Amino acid sequence: MPLLAEDPNSAIMPDFETAEFVQACAQLTNETTNEQQAAEILANLWDIQNNADKHLWKMKSGDYCELFYFTNSGLEEASRTMFTADEDALLMLPMSDGTHKWIPTGATRDPKAQIVKDKNLTWEQFNEAALRMVTVMKENDWPDDRIDMHIAFWSALQNHHWRHDFDVHKQRALLLYQAQQRRCWHLSIGSSNSWSLAKSIKIC
Repeated sequence: MPLLAEDPNSAIMPDFETAEFVQACAQLTNETTNEQQAAEILANLWDIQNNADKHLWKMKSGDYCELFYFTNSGLEEASRTMFTADEDALLMLPMSDGTHKWIPTGATRDPKAQIVKDKNLTWEQFNEAALRMVTVMKENDWPDDRIDMHIAFWSALQNHHWRHDFDVHKQRALLLYQAQQRRCWHLSIGSSNSWSLAKSIKIC
């Protein structure tokens, strides 16, 4: 995964209908796709990549980021959602009869789709996200002590006797605790009140 050199939040989408992108558009044009539609495809792809880069940039800068973005569900949602401000931009999608049809981007969004807060993740989702987040931390040159701290914290939660308790409320309590402690830790970074997550397991 390439490291980001510039903040993607400041990136400006190129005009894909200019001469600079004639060759790129030409590779997408055919009997069913004209040059304008090809430019719209490129714009959609740019939007998807830019939003993915924004999440990585939060990791690079050490900002708080919901674990949901690193779950299978979060990655799947990101891959099929067209992050674009233009609701009328067209996207070619396969139909049930085997044909393809141009659909407005706004119509492809799932109105029920939403980010799942850390405290509401399942343990399966937590496991998916924790592993991926550690990988991204390493790729973005987080200090080793902070990476080791997260690994120790999450491992302690996994090995806590409540993790496999018959009482699901105790299992949920661990996820709630994780969510609260990790957010508070991020808010305390750089202050005199900062602490190590690895030493924060105080649940009975």
